[in-house]
Amino acid sequence: MEHLRAWLKVVLQVRQMQPEHAQYFLTYLAQGIGRVGKDYLKSSAAQLLSMRELQLFSNLLPEFGSLPWALKPVIVLLIERTVPATRQLALVTAVAVTAMPWFFLSVYPPMPMMLLLATGLASLGSAVVDGLTDGRLAAESTEASAAALQSLCQTGYSIGAFLVGFAAWALELPTQLSLMVTAAAWASILVALRPTRSQQEPGADAGWRPFAWRELAKPNILCVAVLGFAVCLAPAADTFLYRQFVLGLKSSQQPLVSIAGTVGWFLGTFTYREKIAFGRTATGALRFSLLLWALPLFAKVLLLAVDESLALPAALLENAASEFGKALTFMPTTILQQLHATKGCEGTAFTLMQSGGTLGMVLGRNLEWRLLLWCGIDATEGAVGFSRFPVVIALAALWRILTAAAIIWLLMPQLTQPTEQPRRKEKRDPPAQQLM
Repeated sequence: MEHLRAWLKVVLQVRQMQPEHAQYFLTYLAQGIGRVGKDYLKSSAAQLLSMRELQLFSNLLPEFGSLPWALKPVIVLLIERTVPATRQLALVTAVAVTAMPWFFLSVYPPMPMMLLLATGLASLGSAVVDGLTDGRLAAESTEASAAALQSLCQTGYSIGAFLVGFAAWALELPTQLSLMVTAAAWASILVALRPTRSQQEPGADAGWRPFAWRELAKPNILCVAVLGFAVCLAPAADTFLYRQFVLGLKSSQQPLVSIAGTVGWFLGTFTYREKIAFGRTATGALRFSLLLWALPLFAKVLLLAVDESLALPAALLENAASEFGKALTFMPTTILQQLHATKGCEGTAFTLMQSGGTLGMVLGRNLEWRLLLWCGIDATEGAVGFSRFPVVIALAALWRILTAAAIIWLLMPQLTQPTEQPRRKEKRDPPAQQLM
């Protein structure tokens, strides 16, 4: 564990690596590795489940916007109204509940009901782990450290997603092995779990009292929730169908495009931390990110102009740029959620603010399908059915510009605090000193 902490200090240039930071990293690493397990669940469900069961399955998947994740604020609220020792036990239990279904599926062939049960348990457990971990992260975050802590988490996710994406594409990772790796990734979090500094203080449980409900009814929590809703509602103009039906990308090439997206996401989070966040307040970094939000859509325009000979390079660039653009809004929004989380109930406040993004994503996904139908996009007609896809991209760009303007002029004045101080780059020790 000490070697992991030392390596992270060098890669992420974090001066003081606390023991709980390893838990943050491993949690998001497991979420990234879990992408290959989720793909297995989808392929198995398509073969085993009826249409009615598939509808239930789609609402149980372990991902942002699913039913268990929509219930996350309620679950975390119930846990955070218990004493600190119980919260620690709940986190350990949730990690075990998440790891066991993946291990079970790697050993036994799935049956329909078993597949639904395993999916629901994995999703519920990962939602609780995510909520409680984000609460710990928010409790530690300050204006100076929030970007570095979130960068640590997203680097873990990017590494996990890149490794499994590369293994699936280049090594044809066997299904049973991929499920075993997913289970091991979640189980590894138990190695790093330990009580927080406040929980280690003598008499922490004796002096504890439940937080008051009014502590959650604050205008800043509502404003940050509205911010997440607004950025997630914007149509993404996803090009997956365009790549398949117009450019003729093969199924074997899609994992490579996914890897490019992972690289773009990592570059976006890294750029935010190193170039955008430093020297600016959290709201100032959000304003700068919103001004750049529409630029990645130019890569989609490039995708429209190429033929099949350049389809793969253009698709790699487009997906990387798309994920880069998502990171530009995800990072400042999440950091504001960390900073505005109410003390004593950080996990509940964080997940309540995050639920705005959940609702926005659910509505935005359906809004984008409506937009495709309104523009006459029809995959059953092949390439001809995408003749008006440029209109979709233009409308997505207009939507982003109007949303960014509304956030800057209407919402950000409510989020700006007089006490905010810009983050400055710290003087960093040489790598040799960082390892000591």
